[in-house]
Amino acid sequence: MNTLKSLLRTVVLTLCIIPTARTAQAVDPTGPIRINQENLAKLSPAEQARVLAIADRLEAIMEMDRTQLNRDERSALRTETRQLKREAAAFNDRGPVIYISAVTLLIILLIVLIVT
Repeated sequence: MNTLKSLLRTVVLTLCIIPTARTAQAVDPTGPIRINQENLAKLSPAEQARVLAIADRLEAIMEMDRTQLNRDERSALRTETRQLKREAAAFNDRGPVIYISAVTLLIILLIVLIVT
């Protein structure tokens, strides 16, 4: 029984660590800006134009050489980037959606199996 608990603990900890490592590798701050065409089609023409303008500005910021900027300019650029990303996320939020990762689902199932 003790070995089963230690094995289960090891499996659960491993499953908790693996997704964290993969997400850290998957983030690409210089990657292209992707626009979901289905969501874009649902917006009004004015909102579509604003989303495209946000995407263009974010791409321009990513391509910019930021090494020559002073501290205040970098801070203003970060603030603008955060604001643009929040605004883009607001256009993308069109209803409540709950995402459950596969690992979380496995952990929930393991807990239910252990309890029963």
